[in-house]
Amino acid sequence: MTQILLSLYSFLQKRTVLRFLIMLILFALFGYTASKIELIEDISGFMPKDKTSEKIQFVYQNMQVADRIIVEISSPTPNKDHLIEAAEAFVFHLDSADSDKKYVKEIFHTIDQQALFEITDFITVNAPYFITNQEYEKLDSVLNVTHIAQQLEQNKQVLVSPSGMVLKKNIITDPLRISVPLLARLQDFQMSNQYEVYNEYIFSKEKQSLLLFVTSTHATSETDANTTLATLIEQTASSIQTRYNTTITYFGSALVAVTNAQQIKKDTYISITIAVVLILLLLLWFFRSVYSIVLLAVPVLFGALLSLAALYLIKGSISAIAIGAGAVIFGIAINYSLHFLIHAKHASSIPKVIQDLASPMLTGSITTVGAFLSLLFIQADSMRDFGLFAAFSLLGTLVFVLVFMPHLLTHVKRKRTKEKHTILDTVTEYRFEKNKKILWLVGLCTIILFVFSSRVEFNADMSKLNFMTTEQKQAFASLQQVSELGKKSMYIVSEGTNVQEALREYERVKPLIDSLQQSGAILQVSGIGSFIPSDSLQKIKLDAWNNFWHTRKDSVKHMIVQQGLKVGFKETSFNQFFDMVDAEYQPQSIDYFDLIRTHLAKDYIIERDNRAMILTLIHTKPEMAQSIQNQLTMQRTFVFDSTGVSQSLLQLLSNDFNTVLFLCGFIVLLFLTISFGRLEISIICFLPMLISWIWILGLMALFGVQFNIVNIILATFIFGLGDDYTVFMMDGMMNEFAYKRTLLASYKRAVALSAITMFIGIGTLVFAKHPAMTSLANVTIVGMISVVLISYVIPPFLYNYITVKKGKKRLIPITFKHIGATVYSFAVFVIGSLALSIHGFLLFAFRKSTEQRKYRYHQVLCNTARFVVKYIPLVRTSVLNTQNETFDKPGIIICNHQSHIDLMYIMMLTPKLVVVTNEWVWNSPFYGKIVKYGDYYPVANGIENNLEAMQSLISRGYSIVIFPEGTRSADSSILRFKRGAFYVAEKLGVDIIPIVVHGIGHALPKTELLLRKGHVTLQILPRITPENKEFGESYSERARLVRQMYAHQYELLRTQCETPEYYSDLVFHNYIYKGADVQKQARKELYTFSNFSEILKHLPHQGRVLHVGCGIGVFDLMYALVHKHIEIIATDSHDEALKLAKHCTSVPKNLQYVRQDFIDKKFIQQFDCVIITGDILDNIAVLCKKMNKPLFILQLKNMANNINSANFDGFRVCIDNNTYSLQQLQI
Repeated sequence: MTQILLSLYSFLQKRTVLRFLIMLILFALFGYTASKIELIEDISGFMPKDKTSEKIQFVYQNMQVADRIIVEISSPTPNKDHLIEAAEAFVFHLDSADSDKKYVKEIFHTIDQQALFEITDFITVNAPYFITNQEYEKLDSVLNVTHIAQQLEQNKQVLVSPSGMVLKKNIITDPLRISVPLLARLQDFQMSNQYEVYNEYIFSKEKQSLLLFVTSTHATSETDANTTLATLIEQTASSIQTRYNTTITYFGSALVAVTNAQQIKKDTYISITIAVVLILLLLLWFFRSVYSIVLLAVPVLFGALLSLAALYLIKGSISAIAIGAGAVIFGIAINYSLHFLIHAKHASSIPKVIQDLASPMLTGSITTVGAFLSLLFIQADSMRDFGLFAAFSLLGTLVFVLVFMPHLLTHVKRKRTKEKHTILDTVTEYRFEKNKKILWLVGLCTIILFVFSSRVEFNADMSKLNFMTTEQKQAFASLQQVSELGKKSMYIVSEGTNVQEALREYERVKPLIDSLQQSGAILQVSGIGSFIPSDSLQKIKLDAWNNFWHTRKDSVKHMIVQQGLKVGFKETSFNQFFDMVDAEYQPQSIDYFDLIRTHLAKDYIIERDNRAMILTLIHTKPEMAQSIQNQLTMQRTFVFDSTGVSQSLLQLLSNDFNTVLFLCGFIVLLFLTISFGRLEISIICFLPMLISWIWILGLMALFGVQFNIVNIILATFIFGLGDDYTVFMMDGMMNEFAYKRTLLASYKRAVALSAITMFIGIGTLVFAKHPAMTSLANVTIVGMISVVLISYVIPPFLYNYITVKKGKKRLIPITFKHIGATVYSFAVFVIGSLALSIHGFLLFAFRKSTEQRKYRYHQVLCNTARFVVKYIPLVRTSVLNTQNETFDKPGIIICNHQSHIDLMYIMMLTPKLVVVTNEWVWNSPFYGKIVKYGDYYPVANGIENNLEAMQSLISRGYSIVIFPEGTRSADSSILRFKRGAFYVAEKLGVDIIPIVVHGIGHALPKTELLLRKGHVTLQILPRITPENKEFGESYSERARLVRQMYAHQYELLRTQCETPEYYSDLVFHNYIYKGADVQKQARKELYTFSNFSEILKHLPHQGRVLHVGCGIGVFDLMYALVHKHIEIIATDSHDEALKLAKHCTSVPKNLQYVRQDFIDKKFIQQFDCVIITGDILDNIAVLCKKMNKPLFILQLKNMANNINSANFDGFRVCIDNNTYSLQQLQI
């Protein structure tokens, strides 16, 4: 990808007009498209959505009451008539102000008496549709002469009273007052019983204040239109209050939405303005150039416009809060510009800047964008908006920085002289990871905050995220007292694709509601009752009506006529009732009940496209709520209340939160591993995010800050920002490790400057008044401080730990493979030691220690050692025993000492041996018991003082193992032999059995505790008998001469064992943790050429060799390690490759990397042969021919043969389908 960017830079650099036109067109296109996007201020967009929450939101958005604004008019001295005058004036004034009904749909302020009379008549005439079985039973009990006579007498008294004219029609239609219980049930339509009616106006019982209800023409989310409505209401209220000396308060979701929208815009403008000013001042101080500041801002602006344009094309709108949180995104986005600009001031050329920064920028961008895109899996529209906005913004910024910004840097001065050292430089150059106090403090704080991290809470209460003015809060509190909003209420929702289906669902659950109300569990029910029956229920009720009157109507008619005549009614007075009894009623459509639906049930029926709901509001005691909900839920009925909504939202938030964390973590870890090529590096980059998260949770718990649906954005922010910072830190460290280039300070400076700008950008949100914005600010400030601090300390510390030890590079860096092998081996060692100790205890503690038991225990030790050696991971073992040594004859076994595990390899050879140990081993808690049970002998007081004990062991047939070097060799070379072993052999008159070990020092070196891949070889040499004078007469002389023999034998063994296969793992590990491309290239070369085994067989083993085109030095390192007597001078035209090769840890003394720009006859004359890797160079080939220098060519398949001269000694190495062949060079 870097090469593509460099080619694109070269292409555009030559075409000034074209690149200017491309930038201009893109800015214009994105700007125009972005300007058309719609801003959504609705806070509910941050609510997670599932079937439950979607249903609740649908109910709230479509309830008639949701669009109503409650207006309360009160006065210091309650006077209902005076309040009525004020209300009439308020209604008149508001109607006049909105005469064309653009904003006010309806003002409900009086009870429509005419409508009530019509409803009463409708119910009376249509009683068959509404009467219940219980009412039939009661009616049946009063259908006798006595009751009918009494009822007709009461009817007569009513008719002669002042209200007789009003009730005349009702009495004639219903002489038996069948409709009375039906009309009583109309009170079920009331949402509260805290109201009373006076002169057709609604008053609160407790406060004696007048209430009226304004319905907006527009939905709650249409804040622009409702802003005008809010202004009209405010102007009207202000005028009426002054004129009538009243207090007018008003409250409604539409007004709260307007206030939220206004406050969000205000907070956004203020915070962005303050942030821009402060950031500009900071950047101006740092860069001392207005042009540099413009360069920083332009890519971010480009990214923002691209993002808004993309969102417009995708969905047409975006959450305003998502843009308000854009300060977080801009802080990450400006990081790219900062890195590029700061690096450009120090780099030698613009292509060099691209080459250095392309990889970390792309890696950081991919992982950060992936983290933000994980928000698309959250069930909240605004969160998805934020994820898309962040992803597109970062991608747009990155594209501009890498493609267009290099061409805008012509006016930026690059540093040529030393500038004044600033505070920022001091902070960024300080190596926090090397300060032990800081490391301990970070570790201690992490532990403490981890303890508190589980105590952080989620707040699912949406009302806490809404902004309300002081007046709105007071109005809300006042209306709570009036409307009983403080009581425990629950909504029962019956749903269908149309109203008929919804009614049937409602009628299915209504018996249970009635039962719960009768039992006292439900205190009050508000809903449609049974006044809008479904077609199926109508049929049932009409059948019941006809069945009831079929056997009763004749006798009842007769009693009514007879008793009516007695009290003065005519025989035909009640013919309308008789017609009702005789009529054949038929099921009606829903439209038939429009009178009830329009005037009474409109708040309880929701009907939209292919969806209808019947709502029932119930009031209950708090302690009964859960029981009622459980019973209704068991009937497959949807029930919710404010507490249930919060709990459901909390569960969704928790699930979404876990989803975000998991997806962010997985995406970041995956892309980091792909980008860096090593899981170890990706874990080091990932760990700061995890630790930062622990810090954030802990600090939030300590300071009482809660998570909510808005600041959950922080989850992706932490992963995005932490990942971005850590990637650059890691790239800087890898450059230092691989090339000795000091990029880290530059990266840390850019990270610090980005962090400060981020702190300012987000910190300004603290000035916001909107709870959602301040919530975001509080949490993100904590998160940002945590991320920066941890990214400065943890990645450098861990990277240095796995690559450096005590100020020097590790020979092989620590890897998970090595850790796993070591942990496994140590676990086997501990378990084996414990088992051997227990076995020894059982064998000797309760029984006499006999020679047979001792030998049996030694056999167990030997078999255990053989098992461990056989199955030790990463390490293979070979034993060279050309003398067929059986160890039957005891002697003094001597062996060179390379590692902790030398003893294990010696122990596996025979059970008939005892090892001389020191005091520490004798008292070891791990294997002290084992050495005691095995008669391993401590010689702390000198080996010459223990001859008697050793004589005893020899006489029992046991050989004694002594390491004559006395200590482990750090570089596996043969150290000076001490004389003790030879003294004992001389005094006891026994043979010396020499054993040479090779490879253990590489598998587990003296200075390391981690197991490495290796091949251990044990060579058993011929015995040195007491009669053998080849090694001198005295034990002192023997020690010296045997040591010389060991050095010679070890060199022969080393030559035999240290093949390319032996060194392949070491060579490869010289190229890990230096970038995925470097590691990939090293692995490819080793695999393609089979570790160069065949090639090295045909190359010189001694002399001086020139290698032209060494690349990153994989071949040269292998060549120098295998053939230690060859001197190699390697050169390459690419400085970066040469630096990488030169700074490999394992480069031996016989390998040098030099920069040689001109190769002539004089230079070649120094060497015995020449190796060329890559395309054949004619001049070098000709010079080699003239000077009779052997020439070896490593030629790729796709490289042309450019040699024009003839016969050369040597070979050409070709690659063909990942295989190589050696051919005699006959040109």
